[in-house]
Amino acid sequence: MCCVAQLRQTCRVWSEIRPLLSKAYPGWGVTSSTAKVPIDVVEIDPGVTQVAHSHLGLSKQTKIQSYHMDGRQFVREKAQKQHYKIVIQDAVNDLSVPTHLMTKEYNEAIKATLTPDGAYLLTLIDSIERGQLWRAAVYTMRESFPYVAMLDPDGFRDTAGRHVYVIYGSVQPLDLGDIRAVAKEYYLKQDCAELFHEVAQSAFAALHGEYELPERIKNGFREPHTYRLEQQRLEDHLGKGRKIVLTDQYAPVDNLMGDVFRDRTKKLQR
Repeated sequence: MCCVAQLRQTCRVWSEIRPLLSKAYPGWGVTSSTAKVPIDVVEIDPGVTQVAHSHLGLSKQTKIQSYHMDGRQFVREKAQKQHYKIVIQDAVNDLSVPTHLMTKEYNEAIKATLTPDGAYLLTLIDSIERGQLWRAAVYTMRESFPYVAMLDPDGFRDTAGRHVYVIYGSVQPLDLGDIRAVAKEYYLKQDCAELFHEVAQSAFAALHGEYELPERIKNGFREPHTYRLEQQRLEDHLGKGRKIVLTDQYAPVDNLMGDVFRDRTKKLQR
């Protein structure tokens, strides 16, 4: 269940960043299965890819290339240098953190695969107030990228609970205004298409005395929902914990998540 929630949160942020690629790649489709932009997906379990094809509607006639290997192995052995506009890592689970994909050395390897205007997005699950993992991830990201930001689709309203967050790293500053402007245009096109379809359905239903106001009219048009944690709030929260930079020689991830395991154990014992 936590994996589904994490993917949903990541996709909410990604759904607003993805339209930006349409400006650089006009051939980008609405769904990944129709994408005309080459996409490399690294998934260590071939069974997951098979499920995507057999149950999730992913066509095998696509420019998505799947590699069944460890992410760090792929970056070291197959990834091209200065090739990717964006790298998204969604490997951190609720209680399972692949330490070797969180270190400074790995971030440097990712950075080498990005184009000069590329960006690295790292997802993780933590509490802004109590969590130590996200703090270490931000400090570590700052060792490699001059611009680092915390992103959230819910506006950081609940900083006490554990939620999925996206950490942005790049040599270019994050233009949230640009993302929102393109996302708003993208949503408007989708919403108008949905509204046209719903109005047609409602008109047909009205002929049979079953008229109902279209859902899009009742719910209104969608607004962009990617939020960045303000710089001062970010620094204030970072200052409440230790400054730890994760490296291949020193990555105490289990210790950083100690409170999470203790809290989970207490809940199970109740």
